[in-house]
Amino acid sequence: MSLIKNKWLTFGLAIVLCLMAVAGCTNNGSQPPSETPDTTTPDTTAPDSTVDAPLEPTPIQMMVMTLQDPPSMSNEYYTELQKMTNTKLDIIWVPDADYNTRFDLVMASGDIPEVVVQGDYQRPTLVQGINNGAFWDLTEFLGDFSKYPNLKNNSTPGSWKYATYNGKVMGIPRSRGFIDLGIFMRKDWLEELNIPVPKTVDEFTDALRKIVAAKPGVIGTLDQPITNGDSMWASFGVFEPTYNSEGGMIRDFLTPQYEELVEWFKMIYAEGLMPQEFTALNTPARLDLLQTGRAAAYQQSSYRTIGSTAILKKTDPKGELMVIPPLVGPKGHIGATLDAGTRGAFYISSKVPKEKVPDILAYFEKTISEEVTYLSYHGKEGVHHTLVDGEPVLNDLGKEQIQVTALNPVAPAFSKWAKVHAPSGTKEQNKAKEIEMAPFEEHGKVSPFRWVVSNTWNDTWPEYDATFQSNVVKTVIGQMSMEDLKKYLEGLRNDPKLKQAFKEYAEDYKARN
Repeated sequence: MSLIKNKWLTFGLAIVLCLMAVAGCTNNGSQPPSETPDTTTPDTTAPDSTVDAPLEPTPIQMMVMTLQDPPSMSNEYYTELQKMTNTKLDIIWVPDADYNTRFDLVMASGDIPEVVVQGDYQRPTLVQGINNGAFWDLTEFLGDFSKYPNLKNNSTPGSWKYATYNGKVMGIPRSRGFIDLGIFMRKDWLEELNIPVPKTVDEFTDALRKIVAAKPGVIGTLDQPITNGDSMWASFGVFEPTYNSEGGMIRDFLTPQYEELVEWFKMIYAEGLMPQEFTALNTPARLDLLQTGRAAAYQQSSYRTIGSTAILKKTDPKGELMVIPPLVGPKGHIGATLDAGTRGAFYISSKVPKEKVPDILAYFEKTISEEVTYLSYHGKEGVHHTLVDGEPVLNDLGKEQIQVTALNPVAPAFSKWAKVHAPSGTKEQNKAKEIEMAPFEEHGKVSPFRWVVSNTWNDTWPEYDATFQSNVVKTVIGQMSMEDLKKYLEGLRNDPKLKQAFKEYAEDYKARN
């Protein structure tokens, strides 16, 4: 969870002109339905039906992120996707690590592609764009959803409220699953050193101490208090809605619970259980440390244990990763956090002609069908996978083309185990993953700060963000005392502008529930 993600960027004329030059090189009613969660396991057999489509393919330009080299739109997967949806997709691929910067630049220039993705419902540039009319209000187009039954019935339960701003439906949610993150740990090392699988924060800390002592050069945990570690945040109760005396909902990382979390990180840093230069490591670097046997623990999407274990075995044939149970914190909070069940939403530029908006909505209506969702997760039978005991098993082409990036241009149907099942996993492996992650479903909660919005916060927090992050880091590494950090955070909690933001958070939270 990134705190940096809320930073407001101010762009001058020179930046806008620069973006316009770059952009020239690219290829240029009613409330949302109420939903009841579908807790059934999705059918993984290939559907036989096909999606009806008009005669002429609909051209759609969109900007989305990619976690791999930009794929060819003429490869087997995208050829089939465009055939099933009867579209001609013109996709501007942006590296995932650079996407938010590019998004901000695009919003500043006003040169917005027909469809853009934004994974953060609160992002200031997005919210300002919505307020300034940069995107179509989809409320009347969707109406009672009678023309879009798949969008109504197959979206993640409750997700339309996330893409609703001031009562207006502004985006199409990108459905995934609720169950996602967990702390990976070296199962083989726990067994080798006779360490019980930790169930509490104290037991986890003790396990890290024993592993680091027995494995010279190994890092304990790769998580840290600023940009990663939702599970540990939950263990310390950081995600529990916390209100001040005026009824305002205090931002999660300004709560007293967060102070306790920082104190824990300060302790393990002093003991050498986390990287000394933890702020310099990005996600790929952390994942590499785990997958090459140089770290004991790291939070990731649970489906990655299978693939990461396969990579780990190239370095250590005995290596095996597991997701440990949600850790019980010092005050009884259970470290299980649920995802919002989406990866943000798609937004349609208001520059798109009104008559084309239904055509774009029709595309997403098709992508959220069972047929196209199956394609996006498993590819085409006989091309990307074969069925083994009724389960799709990817071949080499499938492993190359059916990755996370394949989901980015589509709004797939909600699937309970979407972030738990590994595309490369066997039926037995994925069934074991369901059992492993069941406690997260039972105890997990969605942090409201994944979707509540405060305009005052977006306008104000950038003034404080750099100092806040610096003070947290200085506290962890021992350059600032916990007492001084607590005084600093107490001052922020009583800042008049931030108190106004807390009030707006509370109002927005109440309005959407």
